[in-house]
Amino acid sequence: MPKFQGSVLFLMCLLDLAGYLDSGNMSPDQPYFYCILVLTISFFFGLWALFVFFDITKRYNLLHSFQYGKKALTLKTLVILINIQGIIVDIFANYGVIDCIAPHMSAKGVGGVVKSCLCLTESIVLGSITYAIYIKDVSHL
Repeated sequence: MPKFQGSVLFLMCLLDLAGYLDSGNMSPDQPYFYCILVLTISFFFGLWALFVFFDITKRYNLLHSFQYGKKALTLKTLVILINIQGIIVDIFANYGVIDCIAPHMSAKGVGGVVKSCLCLTESIVLGSITYAIYIKDVSHL
């Protein structure tokens, strides 16, 4: 997965240097949309592999004393939310659902601020939940 994503990112850099890539433009007739789509599909394949790993550890009672499932659930929730929200906010910013703050910030800039705020809020909430699970688990002591 990292090698594949690295090569797609390298391709995006080449397209950007050649002037064919408009970063953040989620229009279906632009290459940025398809590069992000490929990166997202690759990410979800990696996440699927992680789910398979978690299923194996659960099925054979590996790491059962560490409350690994609860900790993994909060991590998976955070990662999935951030990736899906990023795509949705980019699409909203591209099609004008998220407005610009003229003349200070473009719609893409406002979309970036929205994504950062959502990510920060989710990280604080789910991080606190993970910490609470970790404190209850005495196996790390």
